Amino acid sequence: MSGNYEEDIFRRTSIISQIDDCARIVEKIRGAKPVRPVAVDLEGIHLKNISLVQIKTHDDRIYLFRTGLNPELFTKGGIKDLLEDHAVIKVKNLQEFVKSKSSLIMYVSTGYAWCPV
Repeated sequence: MSGNYEEDIFRRTSIISQIDDCARIVEKIRGAKPVRPVAVDLEGIHLKNISLVQIKTHDDRIYLFRTGLNPELFTKGGIKDLLEDHAVIKVKNLQEFVKSKSSLIMYVSTGYAWCPV
C-alpha cells in the first residue's frame, strides 16, 4: 500500500476518550439530515467489556471511542443512545453476536438495543 493511503486513513481517524468530545460527535451523527447509516464495530464484546467502539460515517470519518478507558462514554457520551437509535441504521457484522452470546448488546431488527448485564 502506498504511504498516501495510510496517511489518509490516519488523517480521517479520531481517537475519543473524553465525554465532551464523544457527546459532540454522537450528536453530529444523530443530527445528520438526512440521517445516514454508520458502520459499527465493537471490540472486547466477547469479554463482556466493550473496550473500543469503532464508527465510520458516510463522510469517511473514523471514530475510535475508548470505552475501556472511559466507560462513561456509553452513558454520558451518548454511545448507548446512538446504538439504540432506530433512526440511525447501523451496519455491523453479526457473526460476533452469534459467537459471543453476550447479554451486553443484542441485535434488534433495524438497530441495537442496550441490555445491561
